[in-house]
Parts: sequence; structure tokens; C-alpha cells
Amino acid sequence: LVVGRHSASVGVNQDVLGKTRQQLTYIELTAPQWAHYQALLEARQVFHDFEFPIRAADGQLVWHAISGEPMVNGSGDFVGFRGIGRDVTGRRQSQELIRQMAFHDALTGLANRRLFLDRLQQALDTVVERHEVLRTVFVQTGGEPQQVILPELQAPFLVVPLPAIDGDLEFLDAARQRMSAAAT
Repeated sequence: LVVGRHSASVGVNQDVLGKTRQQLTYIELTAPQWAHYQALLEARQVFHDFEFPIRAADGQLVWHAISGEPMVNGSGDFVGFRGIGRDVTGRRQSQELIRQMAFHDALTGLANRRLFLDRLQQALDTVVERHEVLRTVFVQTGGEPQQVILPELQAPFLVVPLPAIDGDLEFLDAARQRMSAAAT
């Protein structure tokens, strides 16, 4: 804990006292994340729950969230931030588990239909944005494959029937329309 010229250790390694976060090499932020953090500090305004990972000595990532408010002296001059931090590793791990469960098969760990459709949507958005052509093959075990020619694209698509889930057919029809529009 550093306040002005006074510091006190509250379960904090002495190596961190008096240093900026950028000087601590075990904080793993990208350049844009560091820029965002620096912008928060330079704004000299209250900020809440800025999260960042720290690589622990055992190699594990430990996530922290910090909040701070600017402090001024009697003359109104900015003297630093007073803040608080907390370990949010458990919450981050729970979020990652939920994301994993939403997009992967629980038994095999393989990507599921939801992840496939999410990535297909991203690809379609990119194709439309760049005015490119996308060829897609849908694969599954069982069912009879059929080849579909989209005359607008002059490109064959091999479509293998997937077990239908509500909304799939509408999504695939919309995807076909977007790909056709992108080719024109």
C-alpha cells in the first residue's frame, strides 16, 4: 500500500511497493490493454474493476480487478490514486468454464454446433465486408450428402444434412443469401 511518501505492507511482496504496474514484468497485458489502463490513469477520474492477469511463481494466471479514485492535496493538486484490488480468478475461471460448456461437447471437448454457427457467422460477416466468396462444407456422420450448385457464385457446395435444430434452416438460408449477395 503506497500513500504519498508512506507505505505499509498489507500482505504485499516488498518488491512491488513504489513501482508502477508497467514495471512489474509478471503482469500480462497486451499493448492495447496497457494503453487503456494508462488512459484511465491519465484521465484522473474514478475507475472501477480494471481486470488484469498476473503470472504467479508457479506459472498459474491469477486475475485481479482494481478500482481507484484520484486524490488531491489541500491545494487541489493531483497526488495519486487511492484504490482497492481483489482476486477475481475464481469468477474468471467460472466464466471460462461456462464459455467452454456453451461451445464444446461435454463428452469429447470438440466444438459444437453453436460454435460452428458462431464462426460461420463471423466468416460470413468478413466475406460480405471484403466482397469475397466463401465455400463451406457441412459435415456429419450419417445422412445422405447432396451437392448444391449456387449459380450466382458458380461454385459447388457440398451440403451434408445436419440434424435440424430450430432456427438452423433459416440461418443457413440467410447465409446462402448473404454469400450470393457478396458474390455480386
